[in-house]
Parts: sequence; C-alpha cells; structure tokens
Amino acid sequence: MPFIKFTLLRFGVAVVVFLACAYLKVGVIMAAVVALLVSWAVGYLFFPKLRTQAAGYLQRRYSPNKPHRLKSEADDAEAEDRL
Repeated sequence: MPFIKFTLLRFGVAVVVFLACAYLKVGVIMAAVVALLVSWAVGYLFFPKLRTQAAGYLQRRYSPNKPHRLKSEADDAEAEDRL
C-alpha cells in the first residue's frame, strides 16, 4: 500500500523535525508549522514516485466511475454467494 508508506514517511519526517525544533526551543506552534512544511517539501521533492503511486492508489480505490474491490472484499462476497 503506497499510501500508507508515503503517509508514514511524511509523518516520520514531521516528528523528527518537530522534535528538533522543540529541542531548539522554537515554540510549539512554530515547530508544528515548520515540521509540516518540511515534511511536505521532503515528500514532494525527494519522493515523487511514491507520491504518484499513493495518489493513483487513492484514485483507483475511490473512483466513482469504476467500482474497485479489494481482494478481501471479493473473497467475502464470494463466500456469501456460496452460502
């Protein structure tokens, strides 16, 4: 799941930057703003392929035009049909 990988990556970067700013006594609000901006920039600049994969996954998953089911959902539906 590329979406989870990308989200965890950005969250990890944000936590590291936030803790670094907190250690430097920047202030909680300013540390949060800096952490969010840096995590966005890192994800955007250094991981474009992962970001594109995550966006494609979300697009396929929630597209109204083409119903898409996960394998577990298809297995559940098949089991219900057999019953």
